[in-house]
Amino acid sequence: EDVHAGKYAWNDKVQWTRDLLMRKGRKRYHMPAPASYTLHDLFKAAMIASNNEAADQMARYIGDGDLDATIQRMNERARELGMNSTYYGNPTGLPASKKIYDNSSCPTDLLLLCIEMLKYEEITEVTGMDYANIVNNGRNSSTIRNHNHLAIDYNGEVDGMKTGYTKRAGFCLVATSNKCNHRLVSIVLGAPAPITRNQIVEGMFNDYYTSIGLDKLGKNSDVQYTS
Repeated sequence: EDVHAGKYAWNDKVQWTRDLLMRKGRKRYHMPAPASYTLHDLFKAAMIASNNEAADQMARYIGDGDLDATIQRMNERARELGMNSTYYGNPTGLPASKKIYDNSSCPTDLLLLCIEMLKYEEITEVTGMDYANIVNNGRNSSTIRNHNHLAIDYNGEVDGMKTGYTKRAGFCLVATSNKCNHRLVSIVLGAPAPITRNQIVEGMFNDYYTSIGLDKLGKNSDVQYTS
């Protein structure tokens, strides 16, 4: 929303200093390391590779260095969207020091958030990537892989949206598909394993597509239909 409002641009440089723990023989020492990524590359790292550092640095950047201000904005925006069972304690989803401050939500709220995110095509352009390159300091390129394996298995049909895991939450996935111009959203929370989570989502998608006379994911994907 801030990018569309012109407050930030995807090619903005986000810079900070990492504190790297190094080892030499039996000795350990800390070494500062400058980091610089475009906002777009941080978004890719956070959304498809679930990179917590990227999510944290994006939150600090759009809060002009004030992380708490961004978290407050997140909660206020959730209320505006009607996500009344959602609470954000941090921008990463990692467990808080006390579980009362853990991020929390429900399938209905996540659906509201996903529908809002689908208004912006540049989001699914990223979340639908199977692999992506990100560049640090303008020269060090690395390849990241989508944690949503369905976006790899069915690239071009499954185009999002976000995986998640904590011990308390289990394996979670908000998945989006757009096969033959039929947009679907599937939400699975609390699965015991990533493969289980993916199989449930894949089954939900395929059950719907076959019920309306389309092929399952991955079959005849080159045939285009109109809704």
